[in-house]
Amino acid sequence: MVGITFNEYYILDGTKVDKAREYIEKADLVFLCGGDTYNQHLLFEKMDLKLLLSTYSGVVMGHSAGAINMAEHCFNSPEELDESEPVFFDGLGLTNINIEPHFVYDVTNFNENDKYQRNAIINESYNRPIYGQCNGSHVFIDDNNIATIYGETYLITNGNIEKICDNNQKLVISNSISRHI
Repeated sequence: MVGITFNEYYILDGTKVDKAREYIEKADLVFLCGGDTYNQHLLFEKMDLKLLLSTYSGVVMGHSAGAINMAEHCFNSPEELDESEPVFFDGLGLTNINIEPHFVYDVTNFNENDKYQRNAIINESYNRPIYGQCNGSHVFIDDNNIATIYGETYLITNGNIEKICDNNQKLVISNSISRHI
């Protein structure tokens, strides 16, 4: 839509784990897609992505599950009432920022699964800050390791939810991971 084109692109999935090093060494951009967060994490471990990205000098982008997995210590909020629990695991270590993608502030139309997930997020907010990012918002971390939020985002901490950035706004926040990302 914005006219960005690529000369080549490679899709790295579970069938091409052995190609991970080769593909990443050739890439100017690594895009971590969405999907099942924990299963994606297991795939990243299988391809040793954390190690591969530790010396990578290009751009890394994460969408949804990919953005969650970018954190040093990940919190994957439950999405299903009966079959899931919050999952904690070590991520790629590209940032110390934990996000909750597709965040919806208004709970009026929440079903039981949505309420269960929100309660898990609120409970985890006593252990770490979580940035609830509404669709269309993102965090950008520059070469100087400065993190800037763009778009509607809520800070969830100590059981409270506070809007910290609105659409068409930006806000600089802290990112204590000091390596290049």
